[in-house]
Amino acid sequence: MVFSVTPQEFVTGSTLSLQATILDPLTNTTFTETSVTVEFLMFNGSDDTYQTVRTNSTVGGVATASVTYPNDNQHAHAYMARIVPAVGQIHQGIVSNPVQLTASKPSRILLDVTRDWSSQNHTIHGWLLSQSSGINNTRIKITINKTDYWASTNQSGYFSLSLNLKPVNNNGTTYTITASFEDTVTPPLSATAWAKTLDGQDYAACTTLQYGYKPAYNTTTLTISTQSTEVMTRTMAAEEI
Repeated sequence: MVFSVTPQEFVTGSTLSLQATILDPLTNTTFTETSVTVEFLMFNGSDDTYQTVRTNSTVGGVATASVTYPNDNQHAHAYMARIVPAVGQIHQGIVSNPVQLTASKPSRILLDVTRDWSSQNHTIHGWLLSQSSGINNTRIKITINKTDYWASTNQSGYFSLSLNLKPVNNNGTTYTITASFEDTVTPPLSATAWAKTLDGQDYAACTTLQYGYKPAYNTTTLTISTQSTEVMTRTMAAEEI
């Protein structure tokens, strides 16, 4: 049996699609001769127990189920599937390709730099957002040419830091500015659904990693000359973190 879950990255409270494909071990093709009963289970990280979430029969060798991932910020959950043997029959229940799931809220940083043209004071500012809402009372690390500074978001997710950035030795100077965020308030959680092979060996059928908010960062290159300041900004996608 091959087990899969989609999507593999999601927000708590999302609907997940579980699928079990039954294979004929002799030909490694989908087993379609008869219908097979498949039980879909959820491992509860709250009390280390398994709960049946759906029991469905295969159609064309495939059984599916839709489940809602619990909106639980205190515990992670994982899923697996197993064949329910018919009377007098034994099915091999090995699941190939262990499933890795990630549950977290999305986050992104908007970053800008403005200058007080009467001086060399620069304000590095932006917003920390989850979808369209600000993430408040959170520390943002601002790294400028390998030196770290810190700023905090307000109730709307806005942050700012003012620094005096000058040309070094009266030559044009480039500053690389990176604003980064990691959720240190909500500790990462994990849960693993364990299955057994026919010879009794344990293996991880599915592991879920659950975070509060996904890490995020944004970077800007700031070039300061004796006459002008040039800002070039590139927003990093979540997949590049």
